[in-house]
Amino acid sequence: MTSEKNTKKILIIRIRGKVGVNQKVEKTMRLIGLKNKFNAVLLDENEKTKGILKRIKDYVSFGIADEKTINAFKDKKVLRLKPPKGGFKRETRLSGEKGELGNKKEKINDLFKRMI
Repeated sequence: MTSEKNTKKILIIRIRGKVGVNQKVEKTMRLIGLKNKFNAVLLDENEKTKGILKRIKDYVSFGIADEKTINAFKDKKVLRLKPPKGGFKRETRLSGEKGELGNKKEKINDLFKRMI
């Protein structure tokens, strides 16, 4: 029980839709619960999760979840979110600093708050 509280949680939000997605990538996203655009899921930070993120990084935005974000899930595995209020701040087709895709680190919590 104490090991669960000490592990960091990774928040993953699917940003891109289903059109033109590689079958392996789509299967991976379905297995973790990201079936539709704007679905969100919390996973423990471990090697398995890092492998999953490496495969789906071009279709999702992810980062380390804070306590408020973790509490918003309330025993749910997946949340259905709305498009962000005020729109996306960057391009949704690019990763890194120029876009919304990929590892957002702590900024993922701000995006989550605008989408809930």
